[in-house]
Amino acid sequence: RVIEQKSDSAFAYFVLGVIQADNGPPWCKAEINLKRSITLNPELAIAHATLGKVLLQLGCYDKALEATQKSIALDPAISIAYETLSKIHMRNGRF
Repeated sequence: RVIEQKSDSAFAYFVLGVIQADNGPPWCKAEINLKRSITLNPELAIAHATLGKVLLQLGCYDKALEATQKSIALDPAISIAYETLSKIHMRNGRF
């Protein structure tokens, strides 16, 4: 409902993406809403971190790495980004 009333809310799209990501597959809806959130607010570091986690689940490792690194660059205190980063490096054999 919030998105229906205020379709330019980056945070609303972020929250929707988190809910969809937490519900598991299919993650493509979460990806869409997280990307929309980032389009509306490119500085929302947690959205980049969550997108990285979702992209990792989708098997898009290069894109996951890019989103995760962007998150860390914006806010180095977001722990989920480091967890995702470690999983990406494990997947790529860099540990």
